[in-house]
Amino acid sequence: MMFCHLPWLAIAPDMLCLFDALAIGHSGYDSCFVFDAVRHHRMTMRVKTPLFQPFRHARFRNLCLANFVSNIGGWMQTFATAWLVASQSRSPATAALAQTVTQAPIFLFALFGGVLADRMDRARYLLCVNIQMALAALCLALLALSSAPSIMAIFALTFVIGAGAAFKVSAWQASMSALVAPEEIEAAATLNGLSYNLASIIGPILGAGLFARSGAWVLFLANALSFLGLIVLYLEREKERTIKPAASPACESYMHSLQAGLKSCFGNRAFRGILGLTLLLFFAVSAFHALLPVFVKTVLAAHGAMLGWLMSAFGGGAVTAAFALPGLRFLLPRAYLLAAAAGMFGVMLCYFGIAPAAYGLIAATALAGFSWAVLVSTMNSAAQSAFSSTMRARALAIYSMVFAGALMFGSFMWGHLAARLGIAFALCSAGIFILAVAAVLFFRALKTAGTPYKKLFSES
Repeated sequence: MMFCHLPWLAIAPDMLCLFDALAIGHSGYDSCFVFDAVRHHRMTMRVKTPLFQPFRHARFRNLCLANFVSNIGGWMQTFATAWLVASQSRSPATAALAQTVTQAPIFLFALFGGVLADRMDRARYLLCVNIQMALAALCLALLALSSAPSIMAIFALTFVIGAGAAFKVSAWQASMSALVAPEEIEAAATLNGLSYNLASIIGPILGAGLFARSGAWVLFLANALSFLGLIVLYLEREKERTIKPAASPACESYMHSLQAGLKSCFGNRAFRGILGLTLLLFFAVSAFHALLPVFVKTVLAAHGAMLGWLMSAFGGGAVTAAFALPGLRFLLPRAYLLAAAAGMFGVMLCYFGIAPAAYGLIAATALAGFSWAVLVSTMNSAAQSAFSSTMRARALAIYSMVFAGALMFGSFMWGHLAARLGIAFALCSAGIFILAVAAVLFFRALKTAGTPYKKLFSES
């Protein structure tokens, strides 16, 4: 099978370095964050940062709330797109392309967006990107109002909106992490995830109701209008610079900035470990998001409301995780959290594939959402903490590219596997894959627990 050919041997040494660091239970805050994390953990006790502490910073708070509204609009559009495609085509391969098209622009353009974000005034840069995404969403709304959009038209405009997200993602994360103290970065990443996941509860439920009454165009229009809050805030901050890109002055060429970013990021062994683990985890996780609409349509033979409830249950689990994560991180090393979350997600995928009893689907989906939030928040905060502010956007762009690439190629692969061998087989295969990753992470954490500092990092 295709998933057997992932480069395990090529990334294994770097992943082991990350596993060692995660087993200690800290993430650190500079380019050598793994080593400093271990040293800091040996010298001090872990400190529990309250989840809402980053909200004491007014700029972070205002942007987070505006982004929450935008996320609701985005989830309404996600529901409309998924159900339109699943309704027009019962092919799992075609339905899975909805996620592939969404993630492909991030995979293709996120790195270039990261370089631009490190070279430009991020407030002005993010203003332009949000305007572009709003206009693309408005075009999709007008198209849906005038006629029933074809799958190709939906995919084309979804790609354009995704391109805006690709140029936005690293600049957004870098600017938001710069608005809080270093010890608050992990809580800030969790709050950003909470905003996204709360929206994933509200958006699909609103979307299902509005879709039944007015059609898809209202959902696309709502997404276009949801960008207004961010646009207003960035208009107010247009002349302000959140982070001065000292390492990438205006006179430095774009290609030089790109090369410097690539060299620095891939020269960091711990960061390579983050990328490798991200690739493996989200390649398998993508099966759920890619196949859920066609699973509801063909396996359950249900209506759009069922898809809306399952998507909301997923968001509900993720929201629960956001509140539970500060305490869990205080009690447990990161490796154990990741292993448990990956294992839980793998069991859920197998349950969907083997015994999709209707009464248990919502609970299983909520557990999947909890696991997803733990995986995303932990990996994202590690990536944000790996470099200083002058390199952070480029590092996050590379991380986002790998994250999106895993979802994109995973969606494509699982969709085609489902078309050939059935949805149940594809879901079970993805579940077994991620269970194997969880087992490796767990046993590596057990092996390195209590290992002396020098011996722990003596492997080349």
